[in-house]
Amino acid sequence: MQRLLEEAEETALTARYSGKDFTSHRKKCGQDCWMTDIMEGDHFFEEEKYNEAGKLYKKVIEEFHENIWGHLRLAEVLYTKSPEEAIAPLLKASGIVPDYYGSWLRL
Repeated sequence: MQRLLEEAEETALTARYSGKDFTSHRKKCGQDCWMTDIMEGDHFFEEEKYNEAGKLYKKVIEEFHENIWGHLRLAEVLYTKSPEEAIAPLLKASGIVPDYYGSWLRL
């Protein structure tokens, strides 16, 4: 079991994206690729750089209003400050895709 855990940890370190990867993504996909913004935001979120993550999620929301992923991810960032602040983006996401259980579950 210990060997498996060590191997999983080592693999995770080499499998993570870095700043160079996001730059490369943008060169290939363009500056308006919302998926790259979400992935880079997630990278910052995991590093507890919430302001940087929030900026990228807000960019997704501004450019792609009906994309629920920016709203859902922004809610996670806001939740780190105050659970009450997360309510508005969760309500927005639930209004865009009412059948998606993730918004309702988080609310």
